[in-house]
Amino acid sequence: MPTYFLVITLLMGAAVCTHGLEEVKDSNGNPVNVGAQYFIQPVKTESNNGGGLVPAAINILPFCPLGITQTLLPYQPGLPVRFAYHPNILGRYTIDTSSDIIIGFVSNIWPVCNEFSKLWAVDDSSSAKEPAIIIGGKLERPNSAFKIEKATGAHTYKLTTSYGTVGTTPGAWLSAPQLLVTNDVAKTLYVKFVKVDDDATTATTTTTTSRVEKLGLRIMSSFPLASFLIALLLAAAVCTHGQVPVTDTDGNNVRINERYFIQPVNTGVNGGGLIPVAAILPSCPLGITEALPGESGVLVRIAFPPRLIPPLLPRTIVPTNSDITIEFKSNICNGISKFWEVDEFAQNPDQAEILIGGNRRRGNSWFKIERAGKEAETNIYKFTTSAGTVGAISGAFDSPQLVLTNDVAKTIFVKFIRDVTTVVTSASRVEK
Repeated sequence: MPTYFLVITLLMGAAVCTHGLEEVKDSNGNPVNVGAQYFIQPVKTESNNGGGLVPAAINILPFCPLGITQTLLPYQPGLPVRFAYHPNILGRYTIDTSSDIIIGFVSNIWPVCNEFSKLWAVDDSSSAKEPAIIIGGKLERPNSAFKIEKATGAHTYKLTTSYGTVGTTPGAWLSAPQLLVTNDVAKTLYVKFVKVDDDATTATTTTTTSRVEKLGLRIMSSFPLASFLIALLLAAAVCTHGQVPVTDTDGNNVRINERYFIQPVNTGVNGGGLIPVAAILPSCPLGITEALPGESGVLVRIAFPPRLIPPLLPRTIVPTNSDITIEFKSNICNGISKFWEVDEFAQNPDQAEILIGGNRRRGNSWFKIERAGKEAETNIYKFTTSAGTVGAISGAFDSPQLVLTNDVAKTIFVKFIRDVTTVVTSASRVEK
């Protein structure tokens, strides 16, 4: 008799726990099954292109764990996931709303961060008000538990956690929507679940990948796409080791497409900013020297070279130790560009002039901004190139002229002064 009472009690308890629950349906109206593969498809809106979900780096260092972002192209379904109950519930083969579940990406192609699981989790180690959704969850941790809740629209749902609702915000990678936990309704991510083709889920791993690639993208496969993005990000992370934002004299981040005066600080002549001036004959291309005392110099713009792998920092922020181009904003020498370059035809290669007339696609027009040293002020920097450091020697009119050098004593240190007007007062003098 006690056994019967125990069984009845357990059944009643289960009935109470599942009261109000209903099966989650995929985009075709079929129940979402435990262990089956699905694409989580964001609902397309005016502010969301509906691209699928893929792993992506959200930090520079440490690079791992990865976060989750949407693909930028709406026809890319992303990477499939599986849903399961934890702990496992015997006899329940479909996913119900408002039930604790775990979510894990499915892929045998995982070139980085292999020490982490593929389970989704809330980054509860973050102090951010809206912590990121990351990859690397653990079964026993509450931050790996998610719920699927009904939303407005046929077979449309939202994901929730004990920390808040899953939403999106523009991320660092080309501003692709990045998943996070939020209590802002406007940021809530609404999704549908698209079942991966039955033939794909029952075939071998190799066939599964092939079928998903053909069905999901037709042009570009989701698995290689995700892996390609991860590999690019890893390569970028290696190249950007130790990067921090460059700051101007006010302590604000230096950004591309904004204009700055470059002010030398250690030349000993108490001069002005940098300007293009004839260093050799013929006069063009011009060299670069320091203006007279009180002159601000000629404004420059800093940009990233047109390369395959962009920096990991948000694309508007100029980081240290990253290839950049520098361009004077001046009408002088109209027949040539205003990009800085190292003179490849210098008579003395160990002291090659820095000229204007560069090509932003060529390596001799690529510079790096580096901190001036651990003991230096935080907003003092030096320029380096693949061939050496930028320094200064006595040039025209005894003004410091920029050259390439490996002599530490000749290294030129600079500050960046953001232009707060649209008038370039010193340019007109130089051009005249």
